[in-house]
Amino acid sequence: MADELRVGIIGANAHSGWARESHVPAVQALAGLSLAAIATNSRDTADEAAKAFGTKGYASGLDLIADPAIDIVTVATRVWVSVKPLPTKSRMARELAPPAP
Repeated sequence: MADELRVGIIGANAHSGWARESHVPAVQALAGLSLAAIATNSRDTADEAAKAFGTKGYASGLDLIADPAIDIVTVATRVWVSVKPLPTKSRMARELAPPAP
């Protein structure tokens, strides 16, 4: 494993939101973590977020999860957005920690 754990965040918008205000700055500030990827729900917003945060962007959370270069995935979407897809995502042999309601 690398010296830093590579983190991917699902649901980080470049302009607003909980992930932008808390998850991204926390990952960037913590020693041993590196923000490696962002996933949103469209190519346009993924590109905007990737540019804003200086990282790789995915238009699908499933694509981010499938990336073997990502060590940790955090789901920072609204609870009603993330609850339904989690069973599908969790079958991808990756551990996911959804946000607490």
